[in-house]
Amino acid sequence: MKRQKVSCKSILIMGAVISLSLFGCGNGKKSDDSSAVQAETTAASTIEVETASLETGSSQMDLEALRKDLKEKYDIGEPGSIAKNEKTGKWKMVRVSNGTPASNYAVDYAKAYITDDSDIHFIVNFGLKTTTKIKTMFGKVEAKTTEWTKGEENDANLIGTGLELADQFFDLETGEEIKAEADPNAGTVQPDELINAVKEALRGEMMEGQTITDVSFDGSNLKIVSDISKINEGAKIQVPLDAAAETSVGTITDAILALDDQYYNTWEKITVDFGNFGHVTFDKSSVMDEGLGKFFKITGNVLKK
Repeated sequence: MKRQKVSCKSILIMGAVISLSLFGCGNGKKSDDSSAVQAETTAASTIEVETASLETGSSQMDLEALRKDLKEKYDIGEPGSIAKNEKTGKWKMVRVSNGTPASNYAVDYAKAYITDDSDIHFIVNFGLKTTTKIKTMFGKVEAKTTEWTKGEENDANLIGTGLELADQFFDLETGEEIKAEADPNAGTVQPDELINAVKEALRGEMMEGQTITDVSFDGSNLKIVSDISKINEGAKIQVPLDAAAETSVGTITDAILALDDQYYNTWEKITVDFGNFGHVTFDKSSVMDEGLGKFFKITGNVLKK
């Protein structure tokens, strides 16, 4: 059989065709992979968007349901602005007239209408003649209730300034009230143990020149006597002694309230006495706790002469 002769030109053409074919196949595979990745990415993005939309929708539905519940039960509507002297845009007010203290639904209200810790809302209840300030802070809700005074709801400088009736704190997540509590199983201590513990707790807490002259306990009332008459001796800046005594009240009581539960369980009242500069007695029932430790709420001048 006669062998057919193939030219170099033919070989070159065939090689080019094969190369083009191979190159085309390679590009086709790469294109398919890219399309698959893009499709997967698009699908994942779509799922994320749909999930976020569902969560937002669900959250919005919960919010609307909560607001509807507040409206039906307590006639709580959309908070409005305060007419006079409100410059922050963060103070809001609601008017109601029912027999339910705002503290009963303070947590639900906060979840429904408070957007951040800088918001301050007031619920003015004409039925109870009270004004309750609702504010959140670090996962807690404060419900401070004061006596309502005529016209205060129209002026930011006046609202919530009546006589304080109650100041309560609640856990925003659980709704439980935060109270000053001690472990009853911790027991109590002997009077001498309490007195020595208090003296030790106050050591180093006093101002320069201030001394604790006596600590006594009568079985109920824990009394601390302090002398501040020498705090200005040798000082370049003279401090008004009345003001120094007022400031020292919180320092002394905070140190005592920081003691362990067995000491807390032992006393019922604390008296802080500064002689001529006044004295004050706190009952255990007025101890507060915002979740950061026990304290007595001290506003303004509390010492009596």
